[in-house]
Amino acid sequence: MHTDMKRTSVFFCFMLFLNMCFSQNTHYYWYHNEQYYLNENLHKHYILVKDIDTAQIKYYLQSNLYEFDNFQEFTNIWRADLGGINYCWTFVRCNNSFDTTGYGKMLEYFAPVYTEPTTGIPVNLSNLFHVKLNSLADTAILKQMANNNGVIVMGHNKYMPLWYTLLCGRNSTQSSLSMANYFYESGHFAAAEPDFMGNNDVCCVSDTYFSDQWGLNNTGQYVNWPGIDIKYCDVQNITKGDNDVIVAIVDRGIDQNHPDLTNHCSISYDTEEDTIPSNLWGWHGTNCAGIIGADANNGIGVAGIAPLCPLMSISNKLNSSISNAEKLANGINFAWKNGASVINNSWSWNVSEMIEDAIDSAVTFGRNGKGAVVVCSSGNDNSSVKFPASLSSVITVGAISPCGQRKSYQSCDQVTDWGSCFGPELDIMAPGVLISTTNLSRITGFEHESPSLDNSIVCPEYSDYKYTRIFGGTSAAAPHVAGVAALMLSVNPNLTQQQVRDILEKTAQKIDTVSYSYKDTTGRPNGKWNNEMGYGLLDAYSAVMHSIYNLYTKDYATDDGSEPGDINQYLYDSPDIWLRRLSDNDTVHQLASNGTNYLNVRVRNKGLGTSMTTDSIRVYYRRAELQNSNNWGSNYWYYGGVAGLPAIPAGDSVIVKIPVTLSTFHPFDNFAFYTRIDSELDTLQIHETAVTRDNINNNNNISAKNTKITSYLISSDNFGLDANFNVPSINSSLTDSKLKLDFSTGTSNILDKAEVTLIFPEDLMTDWTPVSENIKQLTANTFLVTGEIVEFSDIPETDVTFRYNFLTTGNFSENIFKNHITQYVGDDEELVGGLTIQVEKPNRAVNAMFTANAGNDTAILIGTNATLHATQINETATYRWYDKQRNFKYEGLNYTVTPIETSEYILEVTAESDGYRDLDTVKVNVVPGCIRSITPNPVSDNWVTVSYEYASTVTSAHLYIYNTGTTTLVGNYDLSNLDNVGSLDVEVTDYPTGSYTVVLVCDNAVCHSKVLIKQ
Repeated sequence: MHTDMKRTSVFFCFMLFLNMCFSQNTHYYWYHNEQYYLNENLHKHYILVKDIDTAQIKYYLQSNLYEFDNFQEFTNIWRADLGGINYCWTFVRCNNSFDTTGYGKMLEYFAPVYTEPTTGIPVNLSNLFHVKLNSLADTAILKQMANNNGVIVMGHNKYMPLWYTLLCGRNSTQSSLSMANYFYESGHFAAAEPDFMGNNDVCCVSDTYFSDQWGLNNTGQYVNWPGIDIKYCDVQNITKGDNDVIVAIVDRGIDQNHPDLTNHCSISYDTEEDTIPSNLWGWHGTNCAGIIGADANNGIGVAGIAPLCPLMSISNKLNSSISNAEKLANGINFAWKNGASVINNSWSWNVSEMIEDAIDSAVTFGRNGKGAVVVCSSGNDNSSVKFPASLSSVITVGAISPCGQRKSYQSCDQVTDWGSCFGPELDIMAPGVLISTTNLSRITGFEHESPSLDNSIVCPEYSDYKYTRIFGGTSAAAPHVAGVAALMLSVNPNLTQQQVRDILEKTAQKIDTVSYSYKDTTGRPNGKWNNEMGYGLLDAYSAVMHSIYNLYTKDYATDDGSEPGDINQYLYDSPDIWLRRLSDNDTVHQLASNGTNYLNVRVRNKGLGTSMTTDSIRVYYRRAELQNSNNWGSNYWYYGGVAGLPAIPAGDSVIVKIPVTLSTFHPFDNFAFYTRIDSELDTLQIHETAVTRDNINNNNNISAKNTKITSYLISSDNFGLDANFNVPSINSSLTDSKLKLDFSTGTSNILDKAEVTLIFPEDLMTDWTPVSENIKQLTANTFLVTGEIVEFSDIPETDVTFRYNFLTTGNFSENIFKNHITQYVGDDEELVGGLTIQVEKPNRAVNAMFTANAGNDTAILIGTNATLHATQINETATYRWYDKQRNFKYEGLNYTVTPIETSEYILEVTAESDGYRDLDTVKVNVVPGCIRSITPNPVSDNWVTVSYEYASTVTSAHLYIYNTGTTTLVGNYDLSNLDNVGSLDVEVTDYPTGSYTVVLVCDNAVCHSKVLIKQ
């Protein structure tokens, strides 16, 4: 004990000394009792979320303009210790500090990424750290310290039991780096270290001088501002270019013998002498060429952005000479006419309509009408944009410094003799100072050439004269954009030059939003823009990814193609899939016929680029069933066919008709369809699994249509449209099964237009009774749907029939209605089945609509009968009578009732031809007495006869007659001494013309009244 205390005391004295010496840097970790220091990178963070929140946090990051890598699942090693919870992690890049407000419970953990001070190499740390015990007896101390600091002890290493792994999460007091230091500095443990994840940012290529190319991979080489680059490493695994995409460099020529420039176009042109091949008039073109096309991963020199794209040398002296505008125009025309896809122009000139016409021809007619992409540097005198960059037909490129500022006399790079031109013509920015690139491979007489064009000089910065590290100017910025444009066309040659421009502008990084205010600007449709920065910094990765395009089919009406989709929607009723018996242009889903049918699939392109003609869509099918959307494999689905896709422009869609022969099942059967878009570029987000609902939800390339259409065959017992489905059995180990019926889908609720009943097998009712808030039992096995959502629990395997009877009342134009059926199991309500019922309203002429008529309300004496009469309609129909609670009572035209109290009855008239229905209500008033009749009525003579009846139990009865208008009593007759069934003659000679109320009063209570008219 004394020894440990002494060791701890010495240790903390040593720590105090170190803190005094190194107080300027608090980020470090311990290795063999020595501190290794790190620099904090405020522009990149590691974050951890629960996988249930991944989609939400992706949306939050995107909406706040953060860049992030693909989310990866947390290792399975410690899942048991996490209680089965799955976590996902990623790296987030931002221009300013990482804002954690607004994330709520989505964000489990976050911490900055660090860099090594000497090399600038990023050090990626996770939310784990590792602690080595002195002995197993220290386990209690470890757990106590972890508990006090909100840290989770995951477990010990199975090969080295003294090493424990701990996890920092939402409840942790500090980051994993700080916690590792805290545990070690406590003196209780032999070692503690943060969990290093390795580095995914370092040396994505192996070229000798790549570490100096801050514009491609900024690790803080020149100023401590890592991350300000064009995201070159992110795009390397996607493409390095294509041999069919030629980049022309209109400049002083390219050194054809340079060892790092080997991918030359087979044809080149010299504008000065109008000859083939080109000549070499200076070093400037070779500098530009290295940025675009220097060989990558060959171990020497520098790395080019698009090394697999051939470079076409168009040489010009780029100085004052006779007819030079014509020569430059000739060079541009030669380039596009000889197959150049991209034309780089790192020069400026006096305004010239001849040059302008040549550029217009290139962007209009180049690439067989898709247009060559013409890139121009904005100029270097820190003022307005120069010609030809000032033309609206070109992509105008300005230059930034390594810290994300517009290159100016005061920018952080400390090169003070030039500034990037800016103004309303500026489109995009790219790295433009201290650029490492190729130089002339031999002394040629140009080594003392004036640097007036781009402020770059030839200088032996490296061990030979083949490379320079100080090429600068917007001349250096433009080739960055040209190289990325070449990558875009490599992955998608269907892009027009305008689409290339749009994608570059829409995907540009909004850097340094504190110094520069990006705003919505008239004439700038591709996002927020700034006068000094254009749309922002070039982003190679985003531009290429958007060029790849994004095809999808909708899973539901509001689906925008996001991956994953909204699990709260019905994923098996794609509005983009419908079957037609004929190859017509109707968009209503039909029942299949025997033989060839045509599956229509609408394919949409949500990307910024036009899709490839090599893409296709395939279809599988099977009988429509409740659980058919949840099993995938040859045992469940049949191959239906495949169709090629045309090129689909950005934001557009096409309808593809796939002939399918559905001979496997009966004609006019209901089928489910499963479609998948196959594309080499637009691949699946998540590989297909055995569960199709996951395939559909995770991949916008996959959709399904699992729909049953109401049969035109009318049921024989109670006429209407029927749709039958089977509730399949479920795994007996799963509890809390639930069946959900939703009638609220669409703009019009079917319950407002039709009566829907559910019919169960009669023998089912002995073992299971449907219980739900929104149903009403009509018969032993028939239930009326009374609300939009009906849910049943623990329903056994059975068949259920939906019956639809459209109402004749109301004039509505809708013809198609839908309701959905879903089946869930378990406490977490796992979806195991889904089916859509498509209800097609039968056609009926407006003048053929009928009205149910149950007659007028009537009154009867207590204990007597009344016969209700239904008015017969002009077609065959069923007439059913119900009580007010909709309990079935009788079928037929005439229904005799003996109510003991006043009651209402419902008449239901259903046409046998199509199931249309109307309802009427009639009231039977049960009274102690009633006036049977008044005759004549109206009366013009002197006498009327009032027939009456009252119950034998009545002790007193009176007949009163009032003038309705004046309420004057004009007649009073005591009926008590007369028979309880009889008539009374009343003289009305002296009654003035008008209306009178005849009232029967039994035992001093009004029991009935009628109106008498005197003429």
